[in-house]
Amino acid sequence: MANEIENLVLEHLRAIRADLATVKDDVRRIKVRMTSLEENTAAMNRRLDSMDDRIERIEKTSIKRMLGEGGSKSRALTHYDTKGRRLLWPE
Repeated sequence: MANEIENLVLEHLRAIRADLATVKDDVRRIKVRMTSLEENTAAMNRRLDSMDDRIERIEKTSIKRMLGEGGSKSRALTHYDTKGRRLLWPE
């Protein structure tokens, strides 16, 4: 009887060990995928930062161009609609 119990315990331990190996493999794969996602997110953030900088430069250049020499900001932001009504762009 004791021999049967010992065999049963060993059988359960082997099953647990096999399940643990599967879990370890799954965790390793998840870590690899998570690292890839983090790297991709960091790259996207760098690109967005770069785009923000470019947009800011373009906006500054556009405002300077609209203002011209001695121009006022309110005059530069004045726009007319299709009916000829004067509109002031929101700042």
